[in-house]
Amino acid sequence: MLKLQQVSVKSPIILKPLLLDISTCVQPGDRIALMGVSGSGKSLLLRLINGLISPCSGSLYFGDTNYQNIDPVSLRQKITLVLPETRLLGMTVYEAIAYPLRLRKIPKDEITTRVNLWLERLAIPPDILPLTDVQLSSRQQQWISLARGLVIQPDILLLDEPTANLNPQQQQSLAQILTDFYRGENMAIVATHDTDFASQFATRVWYLHGGELVDDLPVEQVNWAQFTEVLHSQKTAVAQEWDNL
Repeated sequence: MLKLQQVSVKSPIILKPLLLDISTCVQPGDRIALMGVSGSGKSLLLRLINGLISPCSGSLYFGDTNYQNIDPVSLRQKITLVLPETRLLGMTVYEAIAYPLRLRKIPKDEITTRVNLWLERLAIPPDILPLTDVQLSSRQQQWISLARGLVIQPDILLLDEPTANLNPQQQQSLAQILTDFYRGENMAIVATHDTDFASQFATRVWYLHGGELVDDLPVEQVNWAQFTEVLHSQKTAVAQEWDNL
């Protein structure tokens, strides 16, 4: 279980907190759609949960243990963040997918088994396995980045805008994978603007606005048509603010 207790994050150059008094928890089997317009704090919250930044106030717990008492490397092995701009660092596709397992010193036979399993689940064709990132499209790079996160099979998977470059078939496939795999003890938190994608995989929706957690609802209680309209209105308002600067 993951618990946040009145967590806030502030910037030394911005008066208003970037995240303000967020209190919530994530239970085994939760698949959370983290939603809100750009600038609402979604990516920042994912980085906070991953331990890449620390709160200015409040506490985070993984299980019953305060983050302050957990080794950061150990924490990130259990809570994995997949960023949309991840690169393969000159490795081939196969090497890149296997690399996080090698870092965890997983036996070679198990690495082969797990990589092959996720290659099949994600329908990654054999002919791209020898390629490097400079030979891949942005869509292919993002799909391989997702594979690197999924192959770890972490306790909590954090995805930041994973559908940004994916085609509709890949979006549907990812939603099904999250629905199938992230149940039982596993948990997933996905920052996304895509209400269709969110409605397919999520069990809960977190709605951030201005750094505050405004809503935390079971997915069956979300009025998606109304919610989509709210997001559209706020996106328009943000764009107008920028136009007036």
